[in-house]
Amino acid sequence: MLIQSCARTDRGLLRDGNEDALLCDPKRRLFAVADGMGGHAAGEVASAMAIERLESVHPPHTAETLTRAVHAANEAILAAGRESPGRSGMGTTVTILALRDSEAVWAHVGDSRLYLYRNQQLSQLTRDQTWVQQQVDAGLLTPEQARVHPRSSLLSQALGMPEPIEPETGRLQFYPGDRFLLCSDGLTGMLRDHDIAAILADHASCESAVRELIERANQKGGTDNITAVLVDLPATH
Repeated sequence: MLIQSCARTDRGLLRDGNEDALLCDPKRRLFAVADGMGGHAAGEVASAMAIERLESVHPPHTAETLTRAVHAANEAILAAGRESPGRSGMGTTVTILALRDSEAVWAHVGDSRLYLYRNQQLSQLTRDQTWVQQQVDAGLLTPEQARVHPRSSLLSQALGMPEPIEPETGRLQFYPGDRFLLCSDGLTGMLRDHDIAAILADHASCESAVRELIERANQKGGTDNITAVLVDLPATH
């Protein structure tokens, strides 16, 4: 099946630099987003290291191969932090998507997201690994309260943390007409799911949709780095 893809990353309006990184490789059907943290350029280093390790994943893509790549990236980031005191504590989220035959498979750590847009409906495939999401799951916060909570960006898992990570994995069958969106929280922090769905509905062009997502996130405040990778599986006629 033909695959079309487009990716953009933007500094946003308030940050001095961009600590996001991305992978968009339609030939190998491999896509990823990483959102770094740590300050003093360390977040930028961590996200770039994660993407570098994920680029080494070769077909056949399975949840196991993606998980191994995520663990390898985590070990590399931890080792780099130990070797360079200025990078101690650096970390990154990571969300990686691979397409094989008619199946999508992914692995995920942190609060970057993977969405499926199918039949005019947007579904979040990954679950945010954050403190507020844990409170929502426990019934202590509503999703709306979690969105505006001062601890909304506190991660329960990230690459580079000293605690062992447990990547979330998943898979599903894809069909012509499906669109997959990987993005950092710089996008979802500014745009609600219905905003994202409306943009995807209005823009059939992959490139146009990604450009509009970034522009709209900046119009809403652009408080963080913004990254979006859109993968289209064009409908057959």
